[in-house]
Amino acid sequence: MDKLYQYMFDTQLERECKIALIALNEIKEYLNKPSSNSMIYFWYSVDSFLSATSNISKIFWTPSSKSDSKARSKELRGIYNIKDDSPFNDRTLRNHFEHFDERLDTWFSSSKHHNVFDSNIMSLDSVKGIDLSDTLRNFDPKKLQLYFMGDNLDLNTLEDALNQLQKTLKIVPFDVNNPNTLFDLYKK
Repeated sequence: MDKLYQYMFDTQLERECKIALIALNEIKEYLNKPSSNSMIYFWYSVDSFLSATSNISKIFWTPSSKSDSKARSKELRGIYNIKDDSPFNDRTLRNHFEHFDERLDTWFSSSKHHNVFDSNIMSLDSVKGIDLSDTLRNFDPKKLQLYFMGDNLDLNTLEDALNQLQKTLKIVPFDVNNPNTLFDLYKK
């Protein structure tokens, strides 16, 4: 892969890792010091985390049908040693949040009891009588797991993957006194 081209992906991956880790830190801060005024910020941080990790996923597993994009994704997975079983490869929860309107349609047409359980921060073990399919958005603070209609995402596993990815990035600091240095390093 062209080194400048790879550098551009390095910087984007670094940015998405930082955004995801900032969002995760905000989630943890809320859990340590909850406040009714900050509940919207909690879910804002969840959305940011899902968006950033999904952007990483799309770099490594492009949704594009173009063969050159698919080849680039495969090559980048090799460069960064990203395996197919990587937690980045699962965009299920992000898709639930992104397509909430469609999930609500599904829930309304298929729920037996219409007992909705949405936007909660608690263990699902503490609730009785709710079908998992009636759980739209729930966050388990002890496990750091996000749930949506029976699917779940372990934020601990993604945090480990983010930290590991950051270690493999090949970011070269930009020297403002010699801007050509950066591009010289990445020339073929």
